[in-house]
Amino acid sequence: MKWLITILTIALTTTGCMLESPDPCDSSPVSCDVAVDTRPAKPSTPSLSATSGTEAITINFDAPRAEYHFVHYSETLPVGTQNQFKTTGTSHTFTGLDPNKEYHFSVTAVNSRGISPTSSTVTSQPKTVATSPAVSATSGTSNTVSWTAVNGADDYVVCMSQATPVTTSDTAVNAGTGTSYVHTGLTAGDTWYYMVTPRNEVGAVYSIEVFTEVLPQTPGTLTAAPKAEGGAVTLSWTACTGHDGYNILYAAGSQTLAYLQANGSTKAITSKTKVSQNISSLNINRLGSYVIVAYNSAGSSMYSNVVEEQAVPRTPQLQTPDVSKPGKVTLTWNEQ
Repeated sequence: MKWLITILTIALTTTGCMLESPDPCDSSPVSCDVAVDTRPAKPSTPSLSATSGTEAITINFDAPRAEYHFVHYSETLPVGTQNQFKTTGTSHTFTGLDPNKEYHFSVTAVNSRGISPTSSTVTSQPKTVATSPAVSATSGTSNTVSWTAVNGADDYVVCMSQATPVTTSDTAVNAGTGTSYVHTGLTAGDTWYYMVTPRNEVGAVYSIEVFTEVLPQTPGTLTAAPKAEGGAVTLSWTACTGHDGYNILYAAGSQTLAYLQANGSTKAITSKTKVSQNISSLNINRLGSYVIVAYNSAGSSMYSNVVEEQAVPRTPQLQTPDVSKPGKVTLTWNEQ
């Protein structure tokens, strides 16, 4: 019995000596039976911004403990990993995109321990590219605004005002999907400012501002008569509105409007209130053709009717009769 007790004592003593070595888990702040995931965390939901005028989308994201990131992109859902861009930064700009399409994006973060879960998917469409519009005065009551078709635009809004700058709070008209808009019901001579806004689901891109003055009204009926004193033709017309002055076109002979526009001589009338003018430039032995048009900074109005007339000789200027000779009177006058 003493022998058995001695063996048990030795065994217990030996076992006690084995437990005297320190246990590494005693000083560890983490339990030895819990695995530590040191992969990057799932990136937060990315943010997207479409850049005006460049057909580009910029993605921004954040993921701690990442050595680099994969930005995944696709035109369809789900995004998957078939298309990806590697970057060490936290943003990337995709350029040359099609504004007619939607693009979907997600992000994963990577370090030496592995790849993070994929972020939430975000979607955007490139903004349309604004083009510079043009405006032309169409008539004395209308202006025409035109622009080049914009890739990706769903429609166009034309903003207009008689003051500058034009803002989105001014009068706005949806011009649909066309590339022009006729602004009617205007007053001759007024100045209007315009801005064209292509739009799609992402937003609008505002164009530069353009402006024009409304064309003058067409001068009233033109009439012509020989000047009473001779040597000239007197033209008369009814005043119009919105003009800075008039141009009279004339040529010898019986001529058409097209001929006068191409070959006629011009007499400028800079007075806004004048409604008649003598033309003495043509020989009195020649029939003349005449037409009048009003103008302002935007251009010329429509032309009036064409009239034809010939000047009569000037009234002879009789000199003092010579009665120096008995029974005879000699008359002299200035040659016309």
